[in-house]
Amino acid sequence: VEKSDYTGYIELEVPYNLIEKIYHSKKIYAGSYKEQNEMYENTFVTLRSGTSTALTIYKKGEFHLIEVPELYGWIKPLNAMQTYAIYALMAPVEEIPLVILAGPAGSAKTFLSLAAGLEQLSYGKNHNNQYNRILISRPNILASDPEFGYLPGDLQAKMTPLLAPFFDNLEVILGENEEDTGTVHMQIDDLFSRGRAEILPLAYIRGRSLKKSYIVIDEAQNSKKTLMRSVLTRCGQDSKIIIAGDLDQIDAPQVNKANSGLSYCISTMKASPMSAIIVSGKKQSVRSPLAREAIMRMK
Repeated sequence: VEKSDYTGYIELEVPYNLIEKIYHSKKIYAGSYKEQNEMYENTFVTLRSGTSTALTIYKKGEFHLIEVPELYGWIKPLNAMQTYAIYALMAPVEEIPLVILAGPAGSAKTFLSLAAGLEQLSYGKNHNNQYNRILISRPNILASDPEFGYLPGDLQAKMTPLLAPFFDNLEVILGENEEDTGTVHMQIDDLFSRGRAEILPLAYIRGRSLKKSYIVIDEAQNSKKTLMRSVLTRCGQDSKIIIAGDLDQIDAPQVNKANSGLSYCISTMKASPMSAIIVSGKKQSVRSPLAREAIMRMK
């Protein structure tokens, strides 16, 4: 399977009356636009007429207007790609059980994935309690996943150095309205001690029964196709999987853009009505000016 050029979203120039109509009716018939563009179920479509835009998702021959909640009462999307990501992450599992987020550093893949997961774990403002737990993982590029069994310490101790970015993001998400960092750390410890959040390598996920779980697999560009296939084909009832990564930041030996598990998932799942894909570009990075400059120059 070769690297897919599918991004999961398109922009369409439309007459202004269609922009007015979708804001009024919340959905419009896609008509000939479907035939003229590569559009699958859950393709995100930005309708544009001059300076007026409408963010939509394509479903069953129609464009549906997208509206997303604030996560934790303060996390708002900073651009269209983040709006699409939040919509997909918050969509009921029976509608979109698989979300693939690809893009450069600074496109908020991990941050939004965790924030949406916590929101649906009854920790956020909406308290919809859709999942029993969050499982977070990433491929281990320093050793093969089975070798974790020979490393010292329990599973959390083995995985913690690899998953520091998750903890950094949890501190930001839970600490926005907390002045005391100790309270934030207690909340994070509570998540893990009560089994509401777990960290584990992908090799262990393959053998688990993953029912009613929100599963975040970060740095998926470093995984092999066989590993991603094993994870997806073992997904349990009422579970949602989020696969995130950056195809320009592959560090694993013997993995490249063509054979990466992330590319494989995009290529094979793009036409599935159970998936939503958002492949962001460098323009969608919201990091500092220096970070954006380095991303552009230090390839």
